[in-house]
Amino acid sequence: GTWKCEKCQQNYPAPNYRYILACTCIDHTGSLVCTAFQESAITIMNGMSAQSMKELYDEDPAAYERCFTEAFYVPYVIKAKVQSEVYNDEQR
Repeated sequence: GTWKCEKCQQNYPAPNYRYILACTCIDHTGSLVCTAFQESAITIMNGMSAQSMKELYDEDPAAYERCFTEAFYVPYVIKAKVQSEVYNDEQR
């Protein structure tokens, strides 16, 4: 099968997997739910690309899970862009 890009209306033999990684950042003041995109997510996932993670998921689910476990509780210095949203009349 092929994958169709809805934006450019072209067909491709395989998708270009990219990260949208949901994270919880914790320090002594509390926690914050964040989203890490491609470059930041690759750093968090110890250099594993989203394509490599997809292949690992298909071939060895236990190793795939270990990649996430190894990323838990690792200290990082984070530079964040903060955005407030309103969803169902509730500010987040």
